[in-house]
Amino acid sequence: MSTIPAGWKDDGAILTAPNGKQVRGGFRQEVLKGWEQDNWPLEDEHAYWPADAGQPGKGNGNGQVFKQCKLCWVSNVGVWHGAIGVDLMNALAAAKEAAPPPADTQLKADVAALVKSLHDMQPVFDDLQAVKSALDQVNKDLGA
Repeated sequence: MSTIPAGWKDDGAILTAPNGKQVRGGFRQEVLKGWEQDNWPLEDEHAYWPADAGQPGKGNGNGQVFKQCKLCWVSNVGVWHGAIGVDLMNALAAAKEAAPPPADTQLKADVAALVKSLHDMQPVFDDLQAVKSALDQVNKDLGA
């Protein structure tokens, strides 16, 4: 017996979730076997290589990610619930590799302290400039 999840629409070939995403073919049949109404598809069905990263030996095929799972399909296997956790961990690892490294907080603190020290030394630099100007004037007066 097939059961259409509450809030979903079925025209006999295409099952449409409340978010407008469609589920077709064997994935539609899997949903109609009994499905949580809020486990909506997050994407359209498309090709995956492999179909299930957690079971790459099953081969290339199609998949569709839902809020709580991923359905996979390969012609010689049929439909199954894929290892979505493996896909998630692979995506997190790829994002971590692509992300810039975190700023070194000690380096930031050292630079801030150096900038403050330089700022605090400004009066000394001003005094040295005044001494240089005075010496330049003495040299000029002496005709050097």
